[in-house]
Amino acid sequence: MKDPINIKFMWTSDEAVIAHTSHRMHSCRKPFRFAANLIAILAMLAGIYRIVVFGWAFFPVVVFAGGFYWLFVRRYDLAWAVRRRFKKRPDKDKMVNWVISEDALHSSVEGIGEATIQWESISKVVHAPKGFLFYPNDQIYNWFPHTGFTRENDIAKVAELAKSKVAKFIKLV
Repeated sequence: MKDPINIKFMWTSDEAVIAHTSHRMHSCRKPFRFAANLIAILAMLAGIYRIVVFGWAFFPVVVFAGGFYWLFVRRYDLAWAVRRRFKKRPDKDKMVNWVISEDALHSSVEGIGEATIQWESISKVVHAPKGFLFYPNDQIYNWFPHTGFTRENDIAKVAELAKSKVAKFIKLV
């Protein structure tokens, strides 16, 4: 790869929510998410059954509410929490520019500063449906949204480069 790959995007609260959602998708695998959702559905059904058969009581309402929260409210609650934390970040609503080459990853944030990250410091890369997550450790990640790539074929180039440079490459479906 001769030409470096440029990724330029505005770091907004919406991007932060998408990045965090992608991180959560990777952190909790599909079988566990399926099991948690199944438990929530069963909790809602059990709560409804207890209310219908035995009448209103505290425990069945709490069980139903817990399942309802997990299935329908939690994603909005988590997005709200990410947006709330995002308001306190010094890089909020700043233009972010990443340059990825075979040697290193170079980032610059408008009005904040610049940094260079060596490939050796990246422990894994996750290719999520809407972008890439580059992890120096299990909880900290750098976000590269697909919308920030200047050329469409650069997405495939980053995936191939990451596969060759990082020990652990994961593609989420």
